[in-house]
Amino acid sequence: MKRGQESRDNGDSDSIIIGCLAQSFFPEPVNMAWVNGSEGTVRNYPAAQIGNTYTQATVLDFPAGQCTDTKSYQSLAEEGDYVLCVLAPAPIVECSCKTPQVSLSPPSLESLLLGTGANLTCTLSGLKDGNGVKFTWEHTPAQSSTSKPIQGTPEKDSSGKYSVSSVLEICAEDWTRGDNFSCTVSHCEIENTTKTISKLEVIQIPPQVYLLPPSADELALNELVSITCLVRGHSPPEALVYWLKGSERVPREDYIISGPYPEPKGNNTFIISSILQVSASEWKAENKYSCVVGHEALPLNFTQQTIDRFSGKPTNVNVSVILSDVYGTCY
Repeated sequence: MKRGQESRDNGDSDSIIIGCLAQSFFPEPVNMAWVNGSEGTVRNYPAAQIGNTYTQATVLDFPAGQCTDTKSYQSLAEEGDYVLCVLAPAPIVECSCKTPQVSLSPPSLESLLLGTGANLTCTLSGLKDGNGVKFTWEHTPAQSSTSKPIQGTPEKDSSGKYSVSSVLEICAEDWTRGDNFSCTVSHCEIENTTKTISKLEVIQIPPQVYLLPPSADELALNELVSITCLVRGHSPPEALVYWLKGSERVPREDYIISGPYPEPKGNNTFIISSILQVSASEWKAENKYSCVVGHEALPLNFTQQTIDRFSGKPTNVNVSVILSDVYGTCY
């Protein structure tokens, strides 16, 4: 007889449901009972035939108040004619009844490098009720701003809990300067909680960018070929990497990015690689492919290397990315 581990479901109600499953037994029926489950409601299900054997289940529904962060549950063995499902401390499945959590996320690297409005996101997660959440933002030193936070609607996750986020658009210059931004969250399920974030001060080293053409072995197969962009020797570790075919941006699903990783022999510097795969026919045509790299230590924030099958060596140039006015301006 196989004994299945329990399943646990935190629904909308304040209860915990644990299941005990007996599988692959013959003949039926089998007697199932819970040990240490007197405070819950037991529901037994009839045996079901699957192939030449039977499967049978029982579930225990008990108040969530009996659940603590250090308590877990396990269904155990058979004894005589009974399968005993025992509630006892065990390392298999943790019973999590944690309090809601507040997180504060920094702006994306792309928005910072492009020099337009960047977003801070403050999120309260793990709520039983997503209504009534209040977010209060503070910028130090105080700056006048026309931007107002945008609070989203509650979103339900797979565990049945809710999360709510507030997004504040800031100027990239304020973040780069090292200003502090604080988010205070209030809700009936937690005490008022404040999170503060600012840009970390790190040594800035611009990246070296190398663009490598497809290998002769790949070209001989006349199928897909790989163009490799190597970004190395930079700090801080984050860098923006994307590809152009001519002047058109290549879809993200057409290339992969690995890293950043610490350089094995570097001095607190990092390495990133990106591989773009194109058909051999595209490579043999007069197409130019460019690897564009953005990093805060570069003179114009971006540098670009371009290659095609006719060029003996990739061309390198620092570039400035100019945006349309629709992205807004910081004052």
